[in-house]
Amino acid sequence: DSDVRERRVKMWIELVDSKPPQNATYTMGCDIGTGTGASDSTVSICDDAQRRKVFEFKTHGILPEEFAEHVIAPLYRLFSTPKGVPFLSWDQGGPGIPFGAKILSLGSMQVYYYRARDKRGAKAEKRPGLPAGGGIKAMAFERFRSALLGGYYITPSAETYDQATEYVYPAERGAAPYH
Repeated sequence: DSDVRERRVKMWIELVDSKPPQNATYTMGCDIGTGTGASDSTVSICDDAQRRKVFEFKTHGILPEEFAEHVIAPLYRLFSTPKGVPFLSWDQGGPGIPFGAKILSLGSMQVYYYRARDKRGAKAEKRPGLPAGGGIKAMAFERFRSALLGGYYITPSAETYDQATEYVYPAERGAAPYH
C-alpha cells in the first residue's frame, strides 16, 4: 500500500479475543478508487441491529483487485459471526468493475445484486454492486443521508457526517452528487 497517511483505520467497537462482538451481524459498504493516488477506496462496516458504523478504512494506494483480496476478504472473514456473514455492497462503476470481478472470484460472499428493469418494466439481468447511473446512486446516497441526519443511522465518524451534509445535487450535473 503506497498510501502513507495516518489514521486510515478507525474502529468504534472493542474487540473480544481479537474479534468484533459475535452477537451481531454486519454490513460492509465500499466505494472503490483507482488505487493510483487520485481518490480513496473506502470500506465502512455497520452493526446491523444498532444501525451504527463500527469500522472504516481508506486508502488511495491499492489497486481495486488488491483492495478486494487483501482488505475486503480478510475483513469479511473477521466480521463473520455465528449470527451471520456480512452483507457486501459497492459502487459497480469504473474501478468497481475489476473490484467486483475479484470479489466474485474469491468465493461465496453475500453481495448486493441490483436488478434493473427494462423499458417495458420487465426484470433484466442481475448485476453485482450498485449502479452509478440512472439516479440510483443519488437515491441511495439521499436515503443514507436522510437516515444519518434523521438519527436512524449513527456514525461516530465526523468525516462521514460532514461529507453527507455537504453534497449537492444540481440539475445540470445530472443525478450524481458531487462534493
